[in-house]
Amino acid sequence: MHNNYHEPKKPFSFFRIFFAALLLVLTLGTTNQAVPVKAAPPEKEIIKFFMDVANPKTKVCVGKTVEYEASVNVNYQEGEAFWTMSGINIEATSSDISVGSFKRNRELTWIGADNINTASFFFQAKKAGKTNLYFEALVSNQDRSSYVSFTVPVTVIPCKFKVITTSNMSKCYPGGCIKFRGVIVNGRISADENGSFTGSAPVVWISSSRVPRCGAVNSLGINKVDMKGSTDDDGLIQLDLKYDKVNFADIVNCEMGSGAGKETIAISDLKVSIPPGSRGVALTLNQTISGSGDTISGKASVFVIPINGAQ
Repeated sequence: MHNNYHEPKKPFSFFRIFFAALLLVLTLGTTNQAVPVKAAPPEKEIIKFFMDVANPKTKVCVGKTVEYEASVNVNYQEGEAFWTMSGINIEATSSDISVGSFKRNRELTWIGADNINTASFFFQAKKAGKTNLYFEALVSNQDRSSYVSFTVPVTVIPCKFKVITTSNMSKCYPGGCIKFRGVIVNGRISADENGSFTGSAPVVWISSSRVPRCGAVNSLGINKVDMKGSTDDDGLIQLDLKYDKVNFADIVNCEMGSGAGKETIAISDLKVSIPPGSRGVALTLNQTISGSGDTISGKASVFVIPINGAQ
């Protein structure tokens, strides 16, 4: 963890407005129990307070609530004297409350005795975007007050999506034509806070043939697609769809005779790239289906749709 001494771009009004009043109160005395903190002797006074946030999350999924622990600590030169803190005010807020805010928007914690110097704040992520979380504190003793702050830049990312695909492949031969169609109706992918997506879904396949002066009946089964990918800070989604093989059977009846066949066919994988502005818009990709030494080409339409406000 590192120290962060700069003031936030949007400092809180609480400490700015009431700083003078607090100083007046502190000079008159306080009823809080003093918390002893060792410091340098007065003649070698080198005391510096700093604020820290333990392991702060900088990426949060839409809809999640995340805890941040802010603490006030002191650096001091070794000596025999003690410097006492009579109280610490710790406050937290978000620069863009439409992206996310603390549970009460602005939280204030008064910490006094018993060596407590840490406060917990709960941030609620509302929609995709970026915000800064500002933590600041006023540290007081009998004759002085010190202001410290810490800023955490946070990116709120969409983490839940529905995936819908429609695959269409067809080919005509001298003896007739054949078509294949596969559909993912309700695929789901979920990302962790590092932006890594995982998910799977069933794929329903149908097939039809047209053979002159013959009747043809085809059947396909249901296979599975595994979906993995990632999203970056700008919301670009990269997704790989890996299809299992599927069983295919056909029966052809003609005046001169009939025939039937069974085989396992392979469907090519899809690599999907969805810019933020393209979510919910069909993306068309090339796709193939292969079997019996032959490959049939076609297209796949892919929709990636946010779930639960993950815009």
